[in-house]
Amino acid sequence: MADCPWRPTTKNLARWERLQNSDGFLYSAQDRYGRLDCNYCGKGPLRIVSWDDRSGQSDPYKATVDHVHPLSRGGRDVPSNMVVSCTACNYAKADKLLR
Repeated sequence: MADCPWRPTTKNLARWERLQNSDGFLYSAQDRYGRLDCNYCGKGPLRIVSWDDRSGQSDPYKATVDHVHPLSRGGRDVPSNMVVSCTACNYAKADKLLR
């Protein structure tokens, strides 16, 4: 099983689909605005790092997708609920709701 850490379970397939939506959203935003800046703190330009690129996971200028209304609180995985954010802001917001 060490050769195949990923299995096509229902949970893994749903996560895979969300990751693909996130990458698509980031590339679309980059095409639309020319550069990616954090929606919360303004840091930028942010870089798109592939979800499977382990070397870029700790990059402070990594662009991430934040769900304004968190998925864990009933938010939807749709572009109108997504914003570009830096890793630090995304982690700080976590599953909190904005007021």
